[in-house]
Amino acid sequence: MVRLVLHDPDLLEARAPSKELAKVVVDLGRHQVSIGARPINLTNKEFRLLTHLIENEGETVPRAELLDTLWAGEPEPRPNPRTIDVHIRRLRVKLGEFEDIVHTVRGIGYRFDRHADVQVRAA
Repeated sequence: MVRLVLHDPDLLEARAPSKELAKVVVDLGRHQVSIGARPINLTNKEFRLLTHLIENEGETVPRAELLDTLWAGEPEPRPNPRTIDVHIRRLRVKLGEFEDIVHTVRGIGYRFDRHADVQVRAA
């Protein structure tokens, strides 16, 4: 009740009718993904992977580019390109029924296309 009286933007947005239309919410500023009202626990690499795909919406992102993005500035050596496939598989499992928001482009990489059930909030 206090949050409502103080006009908490998150609470007001949650009560808005448009909120009901988006089933998956990717909040780039908070580094959080939720399905309905349930937050999804993504690892840092899974979140960065999803974020990079969203930033390149509609474009096929090669595995090598994803590796460069996820392992940039890290002291460990760059892993095998198939490592991305493992991260994608884990991400899809966590997305459950919405796993199809990440498309596989066979032999090249992955792509995120705008989806009616996905709402992306900018940072």
